[in-house]
Amino acid sequence: MAEKVEKVIVLKIEDYLQNENAALVTVLGTNGVFKLFAPGVAKTISKNRQNLQIGSICEIDYFKARFVNKFSKLKKASLLIMPHYEDNLVLKFISKMMLYLENYSSNSKEVFDAYEECLLKYDYYVKNGFEDIETKGNPLRYMITYLVSKSLKYNGIQPNHHRCISCNSPANLVDFKFSEGGFICGQCTENQRWTKELKSLYFLFNSLDKYILMSNKAINDIIYNEIINHLIKNGIYINWEILKFNK
Repeated sequence: MAEKVEKVIVLKIEDYLQNENAALVTVLGTNGVFKLFAPGVAKTISKNRQNLQIGSICEIDYFKARFVNKFSKLKKASLLIMPHYEDNLVLKFISKMMLYLENYSSNSKEVFDAYEECLLKYDYYVKNGFEDIETKGNPLRYMITYLVSKSLKYNGIQPNHHRCISCNSPANLVDFKFSEGGFICGQCTENQRWTKELKSLYFLFNSLDKYILMSNKAINDIIYNEIINHLIKNGIYINWEILKFNK
């Protein structure tokens, strides 16, 4: 086994039935999800266990398995970023997003960086306040949409968010449809979508900060539902939401 050092998101910790002091730890690195055999981590005095918190970002030293059907072995875990577990909304956010992140089997750097950005941004809001909490609600709702939007590119169904899908013009973009491939300009459609929605969609794919500033609760809900529907229509497995289907 070759020793490696890697930054990961801790997704899940499961008992290892063959050894009561060990556990199986599921993590997401920049190259996808993988499992680690963690000896001694179930002991109350284990430093590794204290540093392996669900939803946290850690640096791990581990021995990489040489075979696909074998587990890598954890040597050491160091806590880098810890979510605000005292906040119930953060706990719900983590519960949902850990399920979501389990779907990334490879090429996960973009969503990894986005999750890290969300944790750091929320920590900033906790320390400095979120100015529009009364009108916008908790910023975590926008972060969920931002993170889930990363699955579009990962699954090869990301819409065009810079130019008209019909004529390639960057000007006068008046509509947006996930089903048709993204933005549509005024020369190619008579439809007109609310400008605030169009700007929110643009910023969703370009800047978390600007998306939160531009969007609101209603717009965010609309966009999130459109993303979920787009994923479903393209056969993408949704395991982080309880879906309701019309009879």
